[in-house]
Amino acid sequence: MEESKARIVRPLGPWEQFSSARHHLGVYRCVVVTVRYEIPHGLENTRAALVAALASVVGGQPMLQVGIVGQETNQPAFIHLPEIDLRDHFELRSQKHTTVEEYEAKISETHGWLHDQLWPNIESKAPWKVLALQQESNGLFQTPVIDILFAYHHSLADGTGGKDFHQHLAAALNTQDRGDILLEPRYILSFPNVAELPQTQEEAIPFTRSWPFVLKATWDHLAPSLLKPKGPTPWTGRPIDFALPYITRIHPLHFSPESLQTLIKASRDHSSSLTALLHAMALASLATRLDPKDAESFVSMTPINLRPWVSPSVKETLKTKMRSLVTGLDTPFPASVVGALRSPHADRDELIWQAAKETKRLLDQRVSTLPSDDVAGLLHLIPDFTEYFRGLDGKPRAATWEVSNIGVLRCADSNGGWEPARGMFSNGAMVAGAGIALSVISIEKHGLTVTLSWQQDIVDEPLVMGLAQDLTRFVNGISLYKSESKM
Repeated sequence: MEESKARIVRPLGPWEQFSSARHHLGVYRCVVVTVRYEIPHGLENTRAALVAALASVVGGQPMLQVGIVGQETNQPAFIHLPEIDLRDHFELRSQKHTTVEEYEAKISETHGWLHDQLWPNIESKAPWKVLALQQESNGLFQTPVIDILFAYHHSLADGTGGKDFHQHLAAALNTQDRGDILLEPRYILSFPNVAELPQTQEEAIPFTRSWPFVLKATWDHLAPSLLKPKGPTPWTGRPIDFALPYITRIHPLHFSPESLQTLIKASRDHSSSLTALLHAMALASLATRLDPKDAESFVSMTPINLRPWVSPSVKETLKTKMRSLVTGLDTPFPASVVGALRSPHADRDELIWQAAKETKRLLDQRVSTLPSDDVAGLLHLIPDFTEYFRGLDGKPRAATWEVSNIGVLRCADSNGGWEPARGMFSNGAMVAGAGIALSVISIEKHGLTVTLSWQQDIVDEPLVMGLAQDLTRFVNGISLYKSESKM
């Protein structure tokens, strides 16, 4: 016990406990961020190059050097790991497929498989994994590629942290001397000194809380339902059910650089944003595909990156480290908005833009007041996160869908080296969260990927496939993206 105490780096903060409890209960297990890299011509030892670059990234990221103890308690803590064997965390799989479609399907299947795994022995092994999938050379791609999937426990980092990992990895791959890459990779990394971890979200972000906000949040959570005003219940898929198998379904949508630029320009022309537009597209799709009797209204959720509000007191050397700094905003779509989209005479394109503009306005309004009166600043009031989540079992979900946009992965010019060519970001099945997740990442100069994910049997697969078809049609529909100057 004394030895264990000596190895504790720091306790998990409330937001980190939020994720730790979900992993302990098995209701959310990891985040996955994938980047497809074009491999430098003439590289003889891909494995050695990847291991060397990975070792460099791990050495510079304290959150990748720790385990977690006490996840089943109310006092979980990050624990120092003096040694990390990369063979426990890195795997290179050679794939052999006859069509690009088969290979792409394997990437999606592997995303889902990674989401469904619990992290074993997190007291002695850091809960993250890098899985590299490489297509055997048979002409499927003009340039040889490798897809590097980075899966990690959500207590270590948020989605932006996964994107940061790949930015560091690309930099390490493109700055290493090929002549220095060993034929036999060095897998054992030693960390004799305890890592200095980034501060908890609650310490890094100067949250402030007014009494009216605290009282309202307490009332909303604790007040008997009989005392709350009645209104239409938003459709959010089937209720939370801890008894259902944890199976993540994944369906990515890849869009060209030209489509991405069109979306961005059209969004700006309509006083909106890409994130808000995706919300509006999802709204229009579900409104027209679900029975009005069952789905009168909806509510969506948007994660918000808190990095712009990091306190000046945070160490400069820790500000750019992988970590979790995120909050969220729920946005209701009332029956009047949903009903208008269902009208047979509706100008659906115009209504989508109206919804996108209003969603952007609400997001801007929330951002303008951060970090004041934010729900993330109240997590410390939850005494037992495990019991909190258990209490949600059988209850309706808080959101119909979630749009999580981690933005653009920008890397320095590869100069013929490892070139990030496509990204893919996905959330695992959110047993106690939104019914459908839309996870978004862009690669500079290489387009946009929106990945749909959901828990099997919580949302019907034909509905999600219909949403995918609608999103594709909306993106490709020229009429939707006419600028206001041409209207």
